[in-house]
Amino acid sequence: MIILISFPKAVNVVITNSIKGTGNTRWSLFTQLPGTLSVILLAYIFMFVCKLELPGLFLAIFIDELWRAVVNYAKFFLSSKELSLKLLIKKIRVLFSYSS
Repeated sequence: MIILISFPKAVNVVITNSIKGTGNTRWSLFTQLPGTLSVILLAYIFMFVCKLELPGLFLAIFIDELWRAVVNYAKFFLSSKELSLKLLIKKIRVLFSYSS
């Protein structure tokens, strides 16, 4: 079970740090707050309502890390496209300003 949790957690950490590297440090807060609330709710449901006990807690953590890894990857992918587009436009402007 720990191996299952470790993969999305590692992906989440790498992608989150990549997003922070682009200068967007607030994004982590926006995913951490709902993530924390969802883990608390899911852990309660899995542990006490579904009677899964400790595996229920691990399942809640796995679901949280997985959805945050997917959301963070999508955010990074879209922001890296936006950054590369801005950089390309900037380079084109510099190129044309030298040629004229």
